[in-house]
Amino acid sequence: MSVNAFKNNRINLVDDLAMSGNAAKQKRDTIDSELTNSIALEKITAVEVKKSEELSKRIQVEQEQLNKDKQDEDAESLVQSATATATVSDAMKTISEFINMPVRTVNFTQDDGSERTVIKIFDSESNELIKQFPSEEILSIAQRIIDLQQDISQKTGILLDENI
Repeated sequence: MSVNAFKNNRINLVDDLAMSGNAAKQKRDTIDSELTNSIALEKITAVEVKKSEELSKRIQVEQEQLNKDKQDEDAESLVQSATATATVSDAMKTISEFINMPVRTVNFTQDDGSERTVIKIFDSESNELIKQFPSEEILSIAQRIIDLQQDISQKTGILLDENI
């Protein structure tokens, strides 16, 4: 029995060793798996940190662009305000010039000879003639043309030998 017990013990020891070898292998596999997962997690974390840094930089650039755009808008607003002030100043100058304009009188009459409407502009204070439409020269030329037409119609022999 002692030989069998020794053999059985040896078999049990071999079995125990085999079992402990399998357990050690499983333990190593578990550790390797956890190590692989840990490395993968560190890589993912590094990538996320890099993405976070890039996002922070992008946000900072966009914020700077917004600040620059705001400054540009403020400058443009100041220019528009200055332009509006200049426009108001020009309008006030025009109104002032209009109010201070010399007073003029406009007279519409009909010429006796040509029966045309004549427009005369006078200075109200001095009653001096400033401008006339049509001018006296044009009216006298028109009257001469009318007189010439009447003379030609009364004369014979220029184009025809007798009156019809």
